[in-house]
Amino acid sequence: MGKQRFLKFIKKQWIMIWLIVASVALVTVISFAAYKDANNRIKRVFVASKQIDFLFTSNYLIRESNYNSVSFNEADAKTFGVYIRNYDPSSGGVHEGTITYSLHAELAHKTMVAYNTVTDSAALQSWTSENMSIQISDGTHTITLSGNTLSGDVSSVELPDTDPVTGNGSGKRNTHQWNVTFTNIPLDSDYCVTITATPTDGSGAITSTLGIGSFPDTQNDGWTCMISDDKSKEIINYDAFNYFIAGSGGTTLYFSYDANCLEINPVFCTYHTEATLYESYHGSTTEGRTGWKTLVIAVGTANRYDLQMYKLNPSSQPMWSDLDPANKSWVEFEIEE
Repeated sequence: MGKQRFLKFIKKQWIMIWLIVASVALVTVISFAAYKDANNRIKRVFVASKQIDFLFTSNYLIRESNYNSVSFNEADAKTFGVYIRNYDPSSGGVHEGTITYSLHAELAHKTMVAYNTVTDSAALQSWTSENMSIQISDGTHTITLSGNTLSGDVSSVELPDTDPVTGNGSGKRNTHQWNVTFTNIPLDSDYCVTITATPTDGSGAITSTLGIGSFPDTQNDGWTCMISDDKSKEIINYDAFNYFIAGSGGTTLYFSYDANCLEINPVFCTYHTEATLYESYHGSTTEGRTGWKTLVIAVGTANRYDLQMYKLNPSSQPMWSDLDPANKSWVEFEIEE
């Protein structure tokens, strides 16, 4: 009798029972989907922070083969810095943990083709007889291209995510500096070096062929500041910009920039103790400098400084003229009188 009453109840209330069962099933599906989606989001963030491909960057080296000419006056020491970074200056992402990479350098033409002992025998004879050389060094590891040594390698270079000044902490922006020195090599010549940095985890290498070139004579006051990027290219392709300050004579230099738009390489003052970065504007312009910062450099001898300025907002697209210090739009350069 009880069974019959139960079946009779099921027949009368089947719609309500079906709705209850369907609702429970739907809640279960939604809960599982929400858990799965949240888990995927966590996984995506975690993987992105560990991925070296886009968090292994440089001021000169990029993913594709390219040529850069670093400008000097004839009397300058032909030395400049190549910086390897553990972060993406456009997104702000920092690689978690230590990046281990190798560095390869080889003598190359401006066309990015390596020198060949057979086809380039005449040029290599001049290279040897004139005692030309190119040295790449971080102070601990050194590659020297000279004589018959046309290439070299350094392995197991470590770039940690600790504070570059104190060596403490984790998840910090860090930069490894390699000083590249050209000796007895004429400006604008075809003796260049291709440098390639390759993470040991097999992710993408970054590379560039670097040569030395000339630029117009410095101003009468002995110092000049110019952007060294190729302005024939579309500016939208750049997330950072390279400047050089070069000259001679004791004075104080003021490199000011709009900190709402740009950020300076944070390790510059670490490598140049004569430089101080002020959080406020120190220049002669009286208006429109809210949010600006000034890099002050006390110079006493001939020198060259390479600056890397990063765009804070990747969607912000300046014109090349905005980045010219002479126009005082995003940056300006002044010399103490």
